[in-house]
Formats: sequence, C-alpha cells, structure tokens
Amino acid sequence: MTKKRPKIFKPPKPKVIKANTSQFFWILLTVALISLIGFVVFSNAFTIKQILCHNDLRPCSQSIEAELEYLKGKSTLLFRVDKLENKLIASDFAIGNVDVKVTLPSTIKVVLSPRIFTHLSLSY
Repeated sequence: MTKKRPKIFKPPKPKVIKANTSQFFWILLTVALISLIGFVVFSNAFTIKQILCHNDLRPCSQSIEAELEYLKGKSTLLFRVDKLENKLIASDFAIGNVDVKVTLPSTIKVVLSPRIFTHLSLSY
C-alpha cells in the first residue's frame, strides 16, 4: 500500500490584465488630447496683447482705453465678449452700441457707436 502525499498549497497564478493595442491607443490619444487642450488654453500663445479701439471712426478716449487695459494678459479663448460690452455701455452714457471682435491669437477689436439722442418738443 502506498502512502498518499499531503497536498501542498500552491498559490494561484496572478491575473494579469492584458490590454490590447487598440485600448492602449485610445488611452494614449485621450491623454494627448487633454494635454494639448490644456496647453492651448493656458499658454501664452493666446493671451491678449493688443487692443484696437475705435469710437465712430476716431480713436477711443483715454478713459475707455484705461478701462480696456485690464484685458491685456488674459486668454482670448476664455474671454467673455458680452461682459465687456455690458461693462462699456454701463460706464459711459454716450455709448449706444459696442461691437467686440476677437482676432486670434492675440488681438481684440472694439468698435463703439454713439447713442442717438432724439429730442422731442412737446407744445402745449
């Protein structure tokens, strides 16, 4: 009669997650796109360096130029046109319309139109 050997504990083989090449490609592409978008948005390539301002075919006044000066150094991609338009209209009563155009990579064009006043004379 032969003796049975006791069972020896054998740990299971570790499971290795295998990624095929298409999964690796898509993960790498996603990381690259996120990095590229972050670089473009936060790089100095798209910062405002020049502000062109015209008020009815004349250069803008010094007060309006000073008001626009805070924009230099900000990103043209994250720039909010509607906030600037509302701020300029609220700052000067004579401004009727503001047209702001962002020209990539680093220029903003501001065209101001005067408010048209109509005088009505009422006679009693």
